[in-house]
Amino acid sequence: MQPEDTPDSSFPAWHLVLMTTFEYTQTFVPLPYKTVTSGVLMFKSTDDTTEPDIHGYLSNPETLAILNRHGREGWELVSVQPINRGHERFGNQNAQAWAVGYAISTGFLFFFKRSIVTPTLLDKPPQT
Repeated sequence: MQPEDTPDSSFPAWHLVLMTTFEYTQTFVPLPYKTVTSGVLMFKSTDDTTEPDIHGYLSNPETLAILNRHGREGWELVSVQPINRGHERFGNQNAQAWAVGYAISTGFLFFFKRSIVTPTLLDKPPQT
């Protein structure tokens, strides 16, 4: 670095400035759905429902571990976005066909950011 500009000096002024920038990351956490078991013995079947298992989601240690890990690493949660998929049902009742379509959430995208402070050299003094 060179010295500050003075009336007798022809050297340019150098200023060290700390600039804050951000880096971002995201992670997906799936949302489980309740299941229904029907039938008996070897004819049993398990079917997914369209009802989310909120208790299972909130009590899942993996979900909380993801948030805590990001927090320990200095990440700040800034946004949560549900991820949806289309779900349709078709039927035939009394020779009349019907169909229903709607969106259900498959999980959530968590968006995190953290600041990075980097020293930067400026060749001009900042304007104040």
